[in-house]
Amino acid sequence: PTEDPEFTCNDRLDNDCDGKTDEDCTPVINVSKVLLTEDFSYGIPGTWAASGGWSADNTCGKTIDDPFVPPSAIVDSSCTNTGIAELVTPAFAAGFCSNAKLIFSNQYQQNNGNVEIDISDDGGANWMNSLLMAADDGYPVPDWKDIDISNIAAAQNTKIKFKYSDSAPGGYWAIDNLWAKCQPTQMVFS
Repeated sequence: PTEDPEFTCNDRLDNDCDGKTDEDCTPVINVSKVLLTEDFSYGIPGTWAASGGWSADNTCGKTIDDPFVPPSAIVDSSCTNTGIAELVTPAFAAGFCSNAKLIFSNQYQQNNGNVEIDISDDGGANWMNSLLMAADDGYPVPDWKDIDISNIAAAQNTKIKFKYSDSAPGGYWAIDNLWAKCQPTQMVFS
């Protein structure tokens, strides 16, 4: 050929017809760092701050299917007067992150309120909203939430708050399989 054809690295093809595959390609490998993980297998850890009805006991008997595996963290105003209930992670460092995400199993049945996820990069002195759900989400079929929380990147004293607001009986919010992960500065291997 007289011109260099366009080619894609790592496709295992001889795109420029020179008898070699993927030459002069530098593969990019993205490495994720786990900042925090919790599946509530042993209940809500003592290092977490729970108020207003958060529990790992499904005392109201909600049926919550895959990907949930009991026990899970749940706040339920069906059989408990909840008002505002907060579940806050312990502090963790994200100082080496260029971006970050929060992934978790979710089931929210809205009745008379909303739920939100707030993040803090200063140990809980100030909070920034990352997600607000004011309608059923993951109900009746649980779902996965994948939330960008990159504004905590480079912070040394990060916390995540799950906030449930419901002043009337009937709604609930369950979470499980929680992962806070970040992407450090891209690493290139050749």
